[in-house]
Amino acid sequence: MYQGILGVGDNPPVGGSTPSWPCVGGTGDPECSKIAAGGVVFAAPYQLVPANANGEVYWTFTTTTATGTARVKLTITQGATTIFTYNFTESVTANELWFGYVTGATLSNTTKGPATVTVTTTVGGATITGTTTIHVQ
Repeated sequence: MYQGILGVGDNPPVGGSTPSWPCVGGTGDPECSKIAAGGVVFAAPYQLVPANANGEVYWTFTTTTATGTARVKLTITQGATTIFTYNFTESVTANELWFGYVTGATLSNTTKGPATVTVTTTVGGATITGTTTIHVQ
């Protein structure tokens, strides 16, 4: 497996114009009809977040021979303090591009400084990890 992008952005808008995100082209979803097949829309990524922020974390990964149940864990930490964690499973097949997202994630607490976002995906005996750092101001 290979880790792809990992980003942090706004939560998807509620109501209003479409498409919202994530939005995958070529799926027949009427909200995503203007997205070309093979394309996907995510929120613009943040590097800086205010204190007490929440938002969406999104990522991609590619399977090669891995197939079965993907066990995914998202963790956000500031220093030694875990401020958000979320786990889920998803069925995956080999030789595909996959994406995951979690909305409403706690991105920061009241402490200024870096926060680390980590996503770990395990399928069978294969594990990949992606990390990114956001900065709380």
